[in-house]
Amino acid sequence: MPVSPQTFSRLSDVNLAHGTLLPAADAGWETERLHQGLKVILLQSGEIHCKLPAHRQLSFDAPCLCLIWNQAQHEGMQRFVPGTEIRHTQVTLPPETFSGRDIPDQLRQQPGNGPSVQSLPPSPGILSLATRLRHCDLTGPERRLFLCSKALEFAASALCILQERAEIPGPPRRPRDDAAVQRAAELLEQEIAAPPSLAEMALRVGINRRKLSAGFLRMFGQSFGEYIAALRLDRAYQMLEAGNLQVAEVAYNVGYTPAHLSVAFRKRFGISPREMRR
Repeated sequence: MPVSPQTFSRLSDVNLAHGTLLPAADAGWETERLHQGLKVILLQSGEIHCKLPAHRQLSFDAPCLCLIWNQAQHEGMQRFVPGTEIRHTQVTLPPETFSGRDIPDQLRQQPGNGPSVQSLPPSPGILSLATRLRHCDLTGPERRLFLCSKALEFAASALCILQERAEIPGPPRRPRDDAAVQRAAELLEQEIAAPPSLAEMALRVGINRRKLSAGFLRMFGQSFGEYIAALRLDRAYQMLEAGNLQVAEVAYNVGYTPAHLSVAFRKRFGISPREMRR
């Protein structure tokens, strides 16, 4: 439920929203139609889980800056973690704002025309912009112009942060490197109970550790270790939802002890494995 007013402003083709939410204890998954164009979300407090087409379940833990580029009719799902105050600022722009060349490589459309998602740490500058957007004392047309200019600056700053991260020197990228990263992800699916280390996996798929690590960040938005943790919890969720195994059996099937699964599962999904199985 909202604990501060949710503010929505339509500024020509720029849409701005910000506010604070306190999710109910029984908050579940909510379905929404994805915005077509660019959506920039700054999560300043709280934690959100999302399900998007062509993506494994995603988790965003504040402080976090998230960019979503979508050009098709898609639906997504989101779930706010109960008991955590959600404070956010978001700006959306229509696809017509950009030409094809304007979209950063990191946000190019996924195979199957699915949405592209990138998450990264926010800069002090964009945090300051969010504060100015939330605390604008102007009224009338002056307020509208101010919010429009700052919302555009907010979106531009997010794209700059994304571009700066992409320009950090890294190993040259080749098509076979992407194929090796995809193969590594497939092997993790098969061996999640006892996944190989980064070094072992690099040897198996034929690229070095640095390229494999960079590839997971580029293709999945997660480090190698984060991908394994998310995969384990997603698999545990599916097993518990099926209801055929005890919690301890599920834990060992995904490479956790029951105690470790309980802690990680509650942090990710907001309920315990035992509650999920009921």
